[in-house]
Amino acid sequence: MFLSDIICYRDENENAIVEGIDHSIKYYPGDFEWGYGGACPANLAYAILVQHLDSDEVKKLFQAFKWDVLAKLPVGGGLIKRTDIMAWVANHRKYDKTR
Repeated sequence: MFLSDIICYRDENENAIVEGIDHSIKYYPGDFEWGYGGACPANLAYAILVQHLDSDEVKKLFQAFKWDVLAKLPVGGGLIKRTDIMAWVANHRKYDKTR
């Protein structure tokens, strides 16, 4: 179960700030980002999903979550609701033929 919303915003120097995740969890070298589809948004997707799903499922889903959710988030930031994350995961589980 996802316990909190994820808050993404920029500080006064335009650095990406993310609240609601463990910052030590990353899939690729680099930081967290959003608003496009690179390695840093993939890190954020991985960090969001790995806190609540088993590692095999995270590896299947984090790239899709990056494109479906994080790449569409405005560069300035935004709120990713816990309920939206849960709904996204449930929708992808419904169509996963390997489960």
